[in-house]
Amino acid sequence: MADTTIWEEISKIDNIRRRTYFQWKNNIQGIKKDYSQMTEDDYIEYCSRGWAGGKISNREQFLNYMKRWESSPEYKRLLFLLKEDEFATDMLEVYEEVKKKAIEDTDSQAIKNMIMLQKEIKKYRKSIDKYMQTEEKEEDDGLIL
Repeated sequence: MADTTIWEEISKIDNIRRRTYFQWKNNIQGIKKDYSQMTEDDYIEYCSRGWAGGKISNREQFLNYMKRWESSPEYKRLLFLLKEDEFATDMLEVYEEVKKKAIEDTDSQAIKNMIMLQKEIKKYRKSIDKYMQTEEKEEDDGLIL
């Protein structure tokens, strides 16, 4: 588990066009705007209305700039965090399927896989717990009431 969440990292992106581009490109639904439903034309129109950093004078130049940003370490780190977040959901879905097969078919390999996945889920959960404890410590301002 990373030391931060995908949402924390997205919110740290100062450039609003980069932030919205990442959400649009990766079909992420934001709190205020559902970027996952936007076509490329919708996204360009959204940016051109001034909602995301002012009007776009040259569509191709803007898209080329954003595509170049995709090769940056910042963008790649965001992708890794996104995939890590998706991994947790995928692992739980796989676990449910393996568990179903282990119980219904009493398949010995499925049972072994289920036990292995249980261990992985527990390890992953412990890393989340550790992260949450770190967050709680950082929120303590040290004032004694």
